[in-house]
Amino acid sequence: EARRAITLLAYRHVRRLKRIHLDGIPRDQLPPKANYLMIGPTGCGKTFLVELLFRKILQLPTAVVDVTQLSETGYVGKDTCTILTTLLEHAGNDPVAASAGIICLDEFDKLATTQNQARFDGQGTTKDVSGFGVQRELLRIIEGSEIMVPMDYNNTRYSEFIPLHTGDITFLACGTFSGLKGISSANVPRIGFNSAELPSVSANTIAVNYDENEINDIEHLQRYGFIPELIGRFTRILPLRALDRETLKAILLESVVKKFYREFKEEGIKLQIEKQVIDAVVEQSFKRQTGARGLASILTKHLEEAAFQAFCNAVKTVTLRLKGKEVVAELQ
Repeated sequence: EARRAITLLAYRHVRRLKRIHLDGIPRDQLPPKANYLMIGPTGCGKTFLVELLFRKILQLPTAVVDVTQLSETGYVGKDTCTILTTLLEHAGNDPVAASAGIICLDEFDKLATTQNQARFDGQGTTKDVSGFGVQRELLRIIEGSEIMVPMDYNNTRYSEFIPLHTGDITFLACGTFSGLKGISSANVPRIGFNSAELPSVSANTIAVNYDENEINDIEHLQRYGFIPELIGRFTRILPLRALDRETLKAILLESVVKKFYREFKEEGIKLQIEKQVIDAVVEQSFKRQTGARGLASILTKHLEEAAFQAFCNAVKTVTLRLKGKEVVAELQ
């Protein structure tokens, strides 16, 4: 579902640009641009999906920005307008090309504020410079307006500025939103003798799957720490599910294992991994609940001692076997 939605978004993005710049159709006669928010567990491919489709396949100016570095204007940290500075760099400092680009706001859930209720509406003096402050400043950028973009990341007050129109830039936000499941399940009324026996999600669960109703309820996201105006800027909120065992196995064989094969080959060593070891690594990664990220760390752990011994000795073959429930490396 997420792949279909993102590819359709990419088609509409390119098609809209063609109608504006090549066909000369006024913007007010076209559907407005769309911004998507992707929610899913860690290691399920949110950022990878954006980079693969927009940067590698379509080769559009694509900036993946870590929002944890952002702070409210006037405080230590990167201003929100430096998001557009990053996009300009990917577009070769061409504002016309940058205005047709893609911005991925990675770790978007980290902008969620604390439970401090002293907001900027006169209720108190406490400022949340990396939470509500950044959320408020993102409103104008995501909506679409003329932004003066600084060319320098550090001294944004004294750097040169380039005007950039964000009305055609597609924004995609990605985040795990850990703990959102507990907020949404807390709103379910539990009445009756068996109410305590209703299934609930543990607070320690990482790879949780969300339903459409849970993530599209703005009240849940507001309780999580987001202002409704910012969530309203996103046309579609997409749930991404945790990767299953078959997908993890395919990633392990096509990506992770091949890189280890290449590393050992450059050292003059032939690496062999039995099928039972592959299945064991996939099962361990599935239980770890870290998605594709857990595959490399688990395999590295099993190869660590063998690589340490093999890289400095006259070893020609390293074989990973499964003995009982333990993965054992044999050197020859």
